[in-house]
Amino acid sequence: MPKERAPIPPEVAAAILVASAHTCCKCEERGAPIQIHHIDDNPGNNDPANLAVLCLRCHDETQIRGDFARHLSAESVRLYRDKWIARVEQRRREADALFVARAAGQAATRTDKRTGMKATESGTKPPQPSKDELQRYINDLPDFLAATYDRARAGWAGNNAQMRQATYEVNEVLQEMWLFLAAAYPDKHFGGMPAKDFIEDYVQQRYAWHYALATGPRPGPHGTIVGLLTAGGVLSDLQDSIVDTVKSIKGLGESRQSLAEWLGRWEASQKKG
Repeated sequence: MPKERAPIPPEVAAAILVASAHTCCKCEERGAPIQIHHIDDNPGNNDPANLAVLCLRCHDETQIRGDFARHLSAESVRLYRDKWIARVEQRRREADALFVARAAGQAATRTDKRTGMKATESGTKPPQPSKDELQRYINDLPDFLAATYDRARAGWAGNNAQMRQATYEVNEVLQEMWLFLAAAYPDKHFGGMPAKDFIEDYVQQRYAWHYALATGPRPGPHGTIVGLLTAGGVLSDLQDSIVDTVKSIKGLGESRQSLAEWLGRWEASQKKG
């Protein structure tokens, strides 16, 4: 007899999707189409502890049986989910702690080596920077990008999975860079949303877009190159977004570098090493 299905309450669905970064907890392939899976196979049990985000391919593994056992058991899904959500939470705590000190001499706990930003208590939002701070940060961005690329090169010299992971990490740094630049604008300037929410939504949509392009119109299995192409497409989008944001910020010409010079340094920083 079929089990009675109860719609997942919107607030519950939103919470599990956000906690999982809209990403399958098993393959962790960003941009892949996803659904919320009921771990105990009871579609009426919408307890958050019974829900996990899986892509369509991994979800199929929970339904296929062989040798008297499922290919992807409920116990395995729980382990994948808990591990993935913990990693997402850790990454977000680190990202939330990044900002640039508002004035020279302001107390700061440490400087993040990936982005050049200062870190304080988790949960604080980047304060609106002064004009001088903004110009210094913009001027240093090419150097931060060059250092980020240098750290990624070891992964980019590996297999497709290692290259994909290295690109994910570069994208996270670019997202943090863009978030700081967005702090120069008024609250909810971007689509009526906090800059952090707007940027996270944008990045999520770009992953989905590039994944759809990489898989093409034909259904069926796809190789590991898909994840790499997807991550690379988002990397390009994020770099373009940073450049566009820098161009839109007033006063760049008053900094040490003209816009043309800065753009030249930004492009060159991607080719070093």
